[in-house]
Amino acid sequence: MNSRGFTLVELLVVIAIIAILLMLMAPTAGRMMVLVDKDVCYSNVHHLSIAWATYQAENNGCLVNGSTHGANPWAKWGDETESNSSRYTLITTGALFPYTHETRFYLCPSDPYKHIRSYSIASMMNGCDWSPEDIVNNHPDLLIPYANRYVQVLAPSEQMVFCDEKDSRSSSNMGTFAQDRLDWNYNRWVDYVANFHERGDNFGFADGHAEYWKWVDDRTIDASTKRQFFYPDPAANRNQDLWRIRRSAFAGIAGAY
Repeated sequence: MNSRGFTLVELLVVIAIIAILLMLMAPTAGRMMVLVDKDVCYSNVHHLSIAWATYQAENNGCLVNGSTHGANPWAKWGDETESNSSRYTLITTGALFPYTHETRFYLCPSDPYKHIRSYSIASMMNGCDWSPEDIVNNHPDLLIPYANRYVQVLAPSEQMVFCDEKDSRSSSNMGTFAQDRLDWNYNRWVDYVANFHERGDNFGFADGHAEYWKWVDDRTIDASTKRQFFYPDPAANRNQDLWRIRRSAFAGIAGAY
């Protein structure tokens, strides 16, 4: 190098080296962002689960309304498009917000839609009734035993409360996250998991802890991609992911299966 600094050739070499380094680092940076988003989502459902447990502790053991409509819901269903200037009131006027204090806890950073909420509560946790008509009319003994008090949750560390749920509509999921009881002998998805995080999703539980579940069956990804309600999953080859979710959805409720 002379007193005038880099020559043109030397400058081009430096630029080329920097470009190569950036190319080599790009996959690593992308991978790091995926992991960060997964960890943020995990923290969100953990915060929501703690808030959920605190609500019942301060309300004589009564569970917050797990649906997004009806009396005093945990969060409200409505227009979440960016043009709706009051869309965050769907969260801030919800019954759980005094226990969370932050709207950011309701949104997964990997949610591809312009929502303000990415999470749903499992139907059995004081959620909305959606039992199929044939069960209601012909097998009332198999109706879902919804819990509305914490004392009814017999296995809090196994009982799912919160999950990621993907919805392409102008609002986050209406109602609750629903699945069939095991003893209904159906083998289908009712609602589907989001698959936001490397073939997996985060879940919050009734004792306040959170878990990341990695999906092992391609049909889980297929159901999430196609987003069809009552998506079939043939009983001849049972989906371990679906059965794991169904067991956890009903794990702590007496008489659920």
